[in-house]
Amino acid sequence: MTFRTTSVLLLFLGAPLFFMGCSGSKSYSKKGKKLQEAGMHHEAADFFYQALVRNPTNLDAKIGLKEEGQFVLEEELNRFYKAYSVKNDREAVYSYLGAKRYSKKMSAFVRLEIPPYYEEYFEEILDVYLLRRYEEAEDLMYEEKFEEAQKIYSEINTLRPGFKDAGIQSNLAKAEPLYRLGVAYFEQGKYRKTYDLMDQVLKLDPQYKDAIDYKENALELGQYVIAVMEFEDNTKKAGTLKTKVRSSVISELTNSKDPFIRVIDRSNIDAILKEQKLSVTGVTGGESAIQAGNLIGANTLVNGRLLAYSSNPGTIRRHTRQGFEAYRVKKFNPETGKNYYVTRYRKVVYYEYKGTSSMSASFEYQIVDAETGEVLHSDVVSETRTDNVNYASYKGNYRNLYAGRYKTASGDFIIGDKIYKSSSDKRALDAQFTSQKKTLKSTNQLSVELSNSISQKVSRGITSYNPD
Repeated sequence: MTFRTTSVLLLFLGAPLFFMGCSGSKSYSKKGKKLQEAGMHHEAADFFYQALVRNPTNLDAKIGLKEEGQFVLEEELNRFYKAYSVKNDREAVYSYLGAKRYSKKMSAFVRLEIPPYYEEYFEEILDVYLLRRYEEAEDLMYEEKFEEAQKIYSEINTLRPGFKDAGIQSNLAKAEPLYRLGVAYFEQGKYRKTYDLMDQVLKLDPQYKDAIDYKENALELGQYVIAVMEFEDNTKKAGTLKTKVRSSVISELTNSKDPFIRVIDRSNIDAILKEQKLSVTGVTGGESAIQAGNLIGANTLVNGRLLAYSSNPGTIRRHTRQGFEAYRVKKFNPETGKNYYVTRYRKVVYYEYKGTSSMSASFEYQIVDAETGEVLHSDVVSETRTDNVNYASYKGNYRNLYAGRYKTASGDFIIGDKIYKSSSDKRALDAQFTSQKKTLKSTNQLSVELSNSISQKVSRGITSYNPD
């Protein structure tokens, strides 16, 4: 296709859309004209504007919008001037801003005029309004009505950024109630909430009162120094699964980025307890937990045990499947004198390989207060990991192969034979031939996946535990 042909085609295809736009624009322009004649200036301006949205080159709409838009703008300016004259500062400020917004909107198509002296009047009355609002906000701050004061400071900052210290005062109005709530939570022993609130305060003002001290003290008093003890295996058949879960839990907790969690190194735990001849397993609470906590330097212990475990390594089995291979046969049409082809199907067999392996476990964990021996939280996590293999092989070209069924392996296609030729059936069969997965995951691979899944849930349970 030549460039000239392409250009003509695009012009032809685009023409209906262009004329539809122009037609809609003309209709809006005509309605705008009628509204203009009826003295409905606001409505007329809207219709002229919509006409130009549909076709920015509509000259009649531009002329109409220029006239009616200027009329509407002058009404807004008159409203501003009346408010200005009687010292109604709020009405004046927002009337003028409304006029400016309208002028800016119309500027997409026409230029509307605002005499420069209006800007001088606006700046004068804006000064009066901002000063009055600032004083109102000061009174509200004195009355400790922080939310109301903050709204006013926010308005001032929007109207004139940098007016006096409104920006600073706005942050103070936000910070003070957060600070007071944080202090109250600290006195209640809710250290996580204190920490979060003081963090918000410090983001508003890094030097705000003694917020940094409250934040640091809350962290010190509320932090969990955690020792993950050696886990037990009640099933006696899970091999190294308990060790993998423990290692993964320690890793998850260490990388949690939770400031309230500090994990003691596993090697230190095992070495200290071994030296003191104290079992690293079975510390479920009471005096043994207090003793272990004192030795390790932890205020929180995490215990765990496998309650149930099963493993099915699985076997990949070969299944013989019936199918049909398509082929073409050349024929001659004596009426046309030309050759043509027909599709025939021969009965064949192919092989499908299927297998499944799985591993599952139930794991109980406990969070124990090492200072009192109290079990703070416990839960049971159950997880299963499964792996599947499903592929096929065929001595011929699988692209010509269709799944099916037949009564006899030899002979022609007979009643009762079935070929699955739908696109979905063919896609499913081809997927078996193109599958790259030919082996099941090993027991060790499933064990690693299972331990990771269990440890993630255990870690989430620990990090989400919040005594506040």
